Amino acid sequence: MELIRSYILTVFAAALLCAVTIHLAGERTPAVRLIASLFLTFCVLQPMAGTDLSSLIRSVPETLYPLTEMDAHWDTAGTQALRDGIQERTEAYILMEAKSLGAQISAEVSLSDDEIPVPDKVTIIGQLSPYQKTKLFRSLTAELGIAEEAVTWS
Repeated sequence: MELIRSYILTVFAAALLCAVTIHLAGERTPAVRLIASLFLTFCVLQPMAGTDLSSLIRSVPETLYPLTEMDAHWDTAGTQALRDGIQERTEAYILMEAKSLGAQISAEVSLSDDEIPVPDKVTIIGQLSPYQKTKLFRSLTAELGIAEEAVTWS
């Protein structure tokens, strides 16, 4: 009976360790999920194989550390790619709007530092008639949600 209780506690502790590790690593980490699944499988099958998993348990943190570093790198790269995409699309939208008004300009867009960045400042460079300037200004504030004082003209 003691053997069964020990087995159940071992499997429960392994499952809890895997759940915490996956939660701390984040859901976007398939490598961590794979390693945790293999670890749990070994713990469940360990009595049948008669193997000692103590060395495997000690090596888990050393195995997961490089993966968390890699995840941090990919998170940073993903955030930068998101920022670049938003900035390029916003600038392309502004240039398209200006072209529809018959104006040749260039635009520089600054993004907020929020988790999901949004355009928060625009600098328009080029010559525009008062009519073109008014129409483009309205488009920027209404469609992009940029504050009036955050639009500058050069």
